[in-house]
Order: sequence, then C-alpha cells, then structure tokens
Amino acid sequence: MLWNFDTIKEHLKTSANESRLKEVKDLFDNASGKPEYKKILLVNDFFNKKLKYVEDAINWDQKDYWATPVESILRAAGDCEDYAICKYFALLGLGIEVSKLRIVYVKAIKLKQAHMVLTYRATPTSNVQVLDNIIDVIKTFSQRHDLEYVYGFNADGLYITEGTAEKRLRDTASLSLWQSLLEKMKAEGFSF
Repeated sequence: MLWNFDTIKEHLKTSANESRLKEVKDLFDNASGKPEYKKILLVNDFFNKKLKYVEDAINWDQKDYWATPVESILRAAGDCEDYAICKYFALLGLGIEVSKLRIVYVKAIKLKQAHMVLTYRATPTSNVQVLDNIIDVIKTFSQRHDLEYVYGFNADGLYITEGTAEKRLRDTASLSLWQSLLEKMKAEGFSF
C-alpha cells in the first residue's frame, strides 16, 4: 500500500491536521472501487478544492520546494508541482498504473511562466488528459492551447515528445528534487 494512513498519522501534531488526513482517507474510501476515470475526476476535484495556491517563497521560504503530499495536506496549500504531486500519488494509491500518469513540466503561455500539471492517458493511443490546478475541468492536452509541453516524468523515467510520439530518455535519478521528495515520503511512511 502506497499510503499508510496509520504511519502518516504519527506525523500529525494537531486535531486540524488529523481532520485534513481524514478527508484524504475519506477520498480514498469513496474513490476505491470506482471506475478509473471517476477516480481521476474525484482526485482532481479534491486537491483543487482542498489546497490553496501559495508560492514556495511564501509557503516554504524557499525558491523551489517540492512538498510531499502530507506536507501539502498539513499546510492545506502548495504551488503547481505540489498539486501535481498530490494527485499523482493519490492516483497511484488508488491503483492507477504508473505508466498512465506523468508529472509534466509545461510553459503556461498566457501566464508567461513555468508550470506543472499531471497528465493521464488511459491507453497508449488515448488522448492525454490534463489535471491542472489553474482550471478545474479536465481537458485533453490538444485542447489546452495555453500549455506548451517541455518534459514529463513518473517513477519509471523522464520523457519527451517527438511529434506525436513519446520517448523515454532516462530514469529519474538526475531529478534531484524528485529524489529528495521520495526520500521525505519514505520517512513519512509511504511505501514504493
């Protein structure tokens, strides 16, 4: 089990934090056994509503900090990669195959800044669905003219696209923030 709620609970200090963790556990209980796309919708909606967007400089007093799902839940806040990370690990915990998910670094064209989203592809030939904290509606990547793909990654590797095909470049060992995130999550009781 990816999410060990009993071990995670040991990291909580207040009843407010226990209440937030209970909401996540309720999400898992509600989504468990549902069709895959319903899980996608529930997780996207949950984190878009439960987390407030706060820049790392304000939330963590750092330029770039990748929070664990527990850290984001406890603060009830995060920036774009924190939303994507929470959604990614929640969906993995709900049994979605890692091969269907990518945390994707994009350029948000209208915002003129870097951004991260989570993508989901039901099959290798399906349209890529974008789970974003900027808009609540899940749209295909081809419908998101405001986003320009840079690269994606998951537990299996780092990916780029060439035309319409995706190509795996290498493993994620070179992504230091990702490796640091995984170590923090192991300390919180997550299992991989």
